[in-house]
Amino acid sequence: GRLELTMLLRNGEQLLLTVVLPVGLLLVLTLTDVIDIGGGTRTERLDVVVPSMVALAILSTSFTALAIQTGFERRYGVLRRVGTTPLSRSDVLGGKAVAVLVVEVAQILLLGAIGGALGWRPEAVGLLLLIGTVVNNGIVMLAHVNHYRNEGLTRYDAMLRGCRERLRPIM
Repeated sequence: GRLELTMLLRNGEQLLLTVVLPVGLLLVLTLTDVIDIGGGTRTERLDVVVPSMVALAILSTSFTALAIQTGFERRYGVLRRVGTTPLSRSDVLGGKAVAVLVVEVAQILLLGAIGGALGWRPEAVGLLLLIGTVVNNGIVMLAHVNHYRNEGLTRYDAMLRGCRERLRPIM
């Protein structure tokens, strides 16, 4: 996980998409009237912009970790070298998942702190619902993957199938 996180943070393109763009858009859309987002006051704008930038940050990190980082790894022969180590596919995927999760938690904290400094005050009920949904989805996803493992699928195939089927209802 730590190696994947280090590799994720070393690429300038990924830092641009994971930190600079969401923070920049948060500041621009909150402090200016460049785009009409329906809120007249700063508080109303923050109620729309902060959650939107958190969603943008999470999606951009997930996609860049899979697309850009895997492209770099393939170009520089990292994937070929990883194939010669005792790591299994699930270990490599698990490391990537942990790295993405750490970056996403940091993004949420950073964007929430900037939003809080600008005056954003999220509703506690909404945060509790969000946390409950994420935890519940994680539990259901693991149960779904274990179901496919019990049916005889390999760990890799069970993870792919279970996660693909559980992602759709959440999105």
